[in-house]
Amino acid sequence: YTVTITDAANNTASATKTSTKATVVPSVAITTVTNPINNANKTSTSISGTGTTGATISVVASDGTHTTTAQTTTVSGGTWTISGIDVSVLSDGTITYTATATNAGNTAHTTKTTTKDTVAPTVTITTVTNPINTGNVASTSANGTGAAGASISVVASDGTHTTTPVTTTVGSGGTWSVTGINVSSLNDGTITYTVTASDTAGNTNS
Repeated sequence: YTVTITDAANNTASATKTSTKATVVPSVAITTVTNPINNANKTSTSISGTGTTGATISVVASDGTHTTTAQTTTVSGGTWTISGIDVSVLSDGTITYTATATNAGNTAHTTKTTTKDTVAPTVTITTVTNPINTGNVASTSANGTGAAGASISVVASDGTHTTTPVTTTVGSGGTWSVTGINVSSLNDGTITYTVTASDTAGNTNS
């Protein structure tokens, strides 16, 4: 900017000052977010993407009602990553991550959704082979109830040794059953059957 002043005698003086013009909006895109969000990772989710090198990236996550505290980073080499985003205060369901890029006062926004499910699947053992004897030791069974669609893994243990897991899926009616659990390698005495249920979000319950 240049200002020129002229007096009555036609004498002039000038002064200048520079400024920077930047009207290009920074680019920003989200490549990946933690998906799904479950009980194990809800306190430390992550997000990564691309953008204009040097731009500041600010990220928040929201369930539509509650929003996390913004976390920031700077785009380097055209990419950016933020980890440790705690979404434990957000409700289960659809979670929307919003990334805002800022460069020379110009901003751009982009979003990406994921699913949060922190409810562990229900599971119980109803019956197991009892007693175990020479006739059935190589093929015992266990059955029970659980959340439909959950993956079931069953092991048996004598307190020192443990069998190879036998798996199945909880049926639509909420029941499961596994057979062929070979406990012949376990010591005589008390045998404990442990069932672990896992859902599609990665939550587990035993």
